[in-house]
Amino acid sequence: PDITLISNGIETNTKWNVLGDIGSDHLPIQLCIKLDNTQDEIQEEDGPLLWQYTKADCALFAKTGDTLLKETNNLVNNFRTLDQKYDNWTNCVLKAAATAIPRLRKHHNIKTQNLQITKLSKMRNHARSLAPTSKLNRLIYNNLTRKLRLLSIKLKREQRKKLCENINLRKNPTKAWAFVKRLTGETKKNNPSPIVSEGKTYVEDKRRAEILNILHQWGKQKNDQERKRMEKEIKIDDASIMSSPFTQNEIQRAIAQCKKNTAAGADKISTNMLKNIGPKTRTYLLDIINESWKRGEIPNIWRHAIITPILKEGKNPTEAENCLPISITSCVGKIAERMVNNRMYWFLEGSDLIHPDQSGFRHNRQSIDQVVKIILNIQDGFQSKENTV
Repeated sequence: PDITLISNGIETNTKWNVLGDIGSDHLPIQLCIKLDNTQDEIQEEDGPLLWQYTKADCALFAKTGDTLLKETNNLVNNFRTLDQKYDNWTNCVLKAAATAIPRLRKHHNIKTQNLQITKLSKMRNHARSLAPTSKLNRLIYNNLTRKLRLLSIKLKREQRKKLCENINLRKNPTKAWAFVKRLTGETKKNNPSPIVSEGKTYVEDKRRAEILNILHQWGKQKNDQERKRMEKEIKIDDASIMSSPFTQNEIQRAIAQCKKNTAAGADKISTNMLKNIGPKTRTYLLDIINESWKRGEIPNIWRHAIITPILKEGKNPTEAENCLPISITSCVGKIAERMVNNRMYWFLEGSDLIHPDQSGFRHNRQSIDQVVKIILNIQDGFQSKENTV
């Protein structure tokens, strides 16, 4: 029999339960411990709710968003700060999304029901209850368990073969690569490793996050210094071109340039939502961006990022230096940044402020252009009997 050992201090706050059959000859045991700082027992975490954009009613989403914003126009005077206006816009978009876009909870280890599996599993479960009574019943139970295991392996192979036959790398590369990663085990999740800092080991999530935050604060200081340096060096004579309000064409172009199915930031607004918002919702957002551009301020939530530490390949997971922080910022903030970037690029290209030999970060240019130029200069040097430096 399975044994669970606990200390006397938590004995009164502990419950021990035997769960139902999950397909093996052992029954799982659930141990629930009620901690002092919690009101409920620890339960298994459910998967997150995900937006099902393929089943969304885009017309209803756009119409509902415009209607909700129209109803709040009478309360515009109450939204005086930029954060209040943006929060109002975000709430209207999320309410419209909840009306027109279905959500599905992502469950892990979803099993496909099969009549043969179901029938054989019921027979095996019945034989389990009779197995302790005699050796014959035990043999019957073992035989049914073996048949169930072999049938499960057979059905899995057939399902995988069918999936491989229908998969198309060109038609649906995302699904194809996800299947390949599952086969290679790249999507397998590991438990969070403790972090060792200054000779001490930390296992609490909050403390581990604080250590990672302190470690990567140098990047913020470096960016602040670079920003102050650029503010002193950059001087634009014709400031009216850069400081003029953004137009509908600019925001529509910026939204069109964004990729689909990207992760949402702290405000929970995704690019799929931005691509399907109505005209009034887009105009309201444009007014917020123009006000931000005029004041030189941004909504505070644009400064927030969801940071996920990714362990570098082959590195020790207990050392914080081996984690690469990946930050997910607001998609709306990225739209505003792209609008500014498009305008700056147009200004720099139109004013001939970029060196003609620069190829990096320019449209219709690539790094191979520099290699071609060097080769041509070398060939010209050979023909004219000159050295190429």
